[in-house]
Amino acid sequence: MIFEKKKVKITSVKSFVEEITRFRTNVSAINAEQWFFRGQKNAAWDVRPNIFRGDKLFSEHTVLERAQRQNHIEFRECDNKFEILTKTQHYGLGTRLLDVTLNPLVALFFATEPSEEFVKNKNGQYTQLKHDGRVYYKFTAGCSLQDIQIRIAMAIPFVEFGKSMSLDKFCTSLKDDNTVSLNEYNKLVEDDYSEMVRLLQTNSFMIAANSNIRLIQQRGAFLISPSININTFAEVKTSLLVKAKMNLEKEFGGSFIIPASKKEKIREELDFFNVNEATLFPELEHQMNYIQNQSIAQGGIVADYSQYGREKYSPPSRGSNKSISDISDIVQSSLLNANEEFISEIIETIGQSVQVVDWQKKESVISHIRRVVAKKLSGIYSAIDAKRKANEIVDNLLN
Repeated sequence: MIFEKKKVKITSVKSFVEEITRFRTNVSAINAEQWFFRGQKNAAWDVRPNIFRGDKLFSEHTVLERAQRQNHIEFRECDNKFEILTKTQHYGLGTRLLDVTLNPLVALFFATEPSEEFVKNKNGQYTQLKHDGRVYYKFTAGCSLQDIQIRIAMAIPFVEFGKSMSLDKFCTSLKDDNTVSLNEYNKLVEDDYSEMVRLLQTNSFMIAANSNIRLIQQRGAFLISPSININTFAEVKTSLLVKAKMNLEKEFGGSFIIPASKKEKIREELDFFNVNEATLFPELEHQMNYIQNQSIAQGGIVADYSQYGREKYSPPSRGSNKSISDISDIVQSSLLNANEEFISEIIETIGQSVQVVDWQKKESVISHIRRVVAKKLSGIYSAIDAKRKANEIVDNLLN
């Protein structure tokens, strides 16, 4: 089946499920074929495993060897190369395993993660750019750890290629370390190594063994890529093998776009269906972060502490509240290089805060204004300058 290449925009969990269901009803699963999904918070990103970014491949073997040597106890219960790779990836080391999932809602969760940057314009002003997310999908046969193309791809990170790894030498090393059997070796090298060449140029989706609880929670699977350049100068058997990086986007059948403006809404809907940070990341720090964020979302503004002292009550003075035009003049005079949209956000934020009666006599309100203004300004100024500008604006408001 050939899927549509047009970029379908997803605005809700309902619209996403409807699109997935429509695709699913148009195909019938045979043998090991099934759906694989991947969510990325920035739709413009390439699809690359961590090790394919920059020049990390150059030290792939060295880093893995050092990780195992320095943390022998941590790896002694790993039964195979896959478990070593997933363990190192779990703790932040780059590998050639690209995370995908069998659960489309999990992919949607990752695609709705906030992503933004401040881009400097020609006039020196900064514009906040929020990135759309993307969910990739693929309907294909999934491999297992026992399949020969997976065993070969898994072996590559553990072999020191250097500058003289020939095709013949690599095939022999696979036989010697029992990655392939003698019978499999004979099939790989026959017909001028045609089968070995094919497998070194084949990327595979793999159903992951449930080696850790995070993989179970996220219905984890992987796309693994040998990504080897084969340089032939004379005989095929003496061809030099060189590790290479590549963009794996073409391995997917299509994708959905998640507009940045819809990310927060969709995440709220996913939370209702119990797809959130706490359920997908079982580690304690993620559990605590989820609880903290939920509590903040449901709470209000907490005042800063101020020492109690008996003061003589004075009635509110007239003209204690600033008009929007007053606030606008003050903000614009302080932020000469900011764009209009950014200034409008600052004005709106301050305008809401100063609606409190006698706000200028309430230290908690003044402190709150300083904080929120400084936080917004930190996007275009350094932390020190943002705080200084925030203090300048508030001081002018009080005057």
